[in-house]
Amino acid sequence: MGQGGAGKSTFTNALLAGHSLRKMNIGHSGSLQACTIAVDHEILDAARVRSVRERDAKVDYRLVLVDTPGFNSLDKNDSSVLNDIATWSNILPEGGCRGGIVFLHNLESNECIRDSDLIALETRLQTVIATTKWRYCGSEGDTYHNARVRGWRAASVKAQVHEFRDPKKGDDAWGIVNDLLAQIEGRDNVDFHGTFSALKARQQKKEKKRRSLWGKFLALWK
Repeated sequence: MGQGGAGKSTFTNALLAGHSLRKMNIGHSGSLQACTIAVDHEILDAARVRSVRERDAKVDYRLVLVDTPGFNSLDKNDSSVLNDIATWSNILPEGGCRGGIVFLHNLESNECIRDSDLIALETRLQTVIATTKWRYCGSEGDTYHNARVRGWRAASVKAQVHEFRDPKKGDDAWGIVNDLLAQIEGRDNVDFHGTFSALKARQQKKEKKRRSLWGKFLALWK
């Protein structure tokens, strides 16, 4: 998950590299049009992933890699994105399954998901964060990354923060996912539909409040 243009499809494809599975579509650099407009997924047997096996973890499960539309999009509001994920989750086994979120943050973008929204995600699901688009930041990448981490910590965002520097290195992506897997293995199953439905309802209230405030502002302007 993450903002539009944060590289979610690129990250997913890095995980799929070396496996004979369909890759996610990737948008053109600099385009304002969303690349991922619907929730998509691919499934891997954990036992086929070398870095997962090397952790000496129990690997008798399948990994469902989910690519989602981005937040802060021109194409749809955030509550619609959360609704899409809730609807997609109906394909999961009844009773839920274990899972979590890799949240991607675009270092080159001035836009950022609200800290309160990120906390709402990590409160409900195990979450790790990865900063992306390092190659566009030049020598300022570390500065941007460290500043963003300080901001999250000041706002009480607790998720571990990783650096996804090179999209061509699948090992980097798997290092991030393995951190998440270590957190969710052995935990109880998650009701994904209920979780994302609750997040959608929360977001809808926020969007309704913002529309109400804008309506009052426009009325005063007239």
